[in-house]
Amino acid sequence: EPSAEMKAISSKFYADNDLLSQWFVECCDIGSGLEMPMKQGKECFNDWLTGGKSTQETTSLKVFSAGMESHGFVKKRKNSIYCFMGIALKNAFSEKTKTQ
Repeated sequence: EPSAEMKAISSKFYADNDLLSQWFVECCDIGSGLEMPMKQGKECFNDWLTGGKSTQETTSLKVFSAGMESHGFVKKRKNSIYCFMGIALKNAFSEKTKTQ
């Protein structure tokens, strides 16, 4: 069994390397009543990833969706698109991905 100190170091390491959580802070608003189209979110996340924030290659829609769900966001189908509930892109990022 790892010591409490090792558990704390391990938790900090994973938190520091949780790219989705870092992206949430920089690019998203979180709250009830918000929704984000899955494809638009993935495109924004990939733009953020390749903008010098990580050496990780861009992520697929399937991997992005699984990551979002592992962070507690529920995916729902609205008309013909899937959206994540309780999260939205901040205005600056929302407009950027719409124009691409």
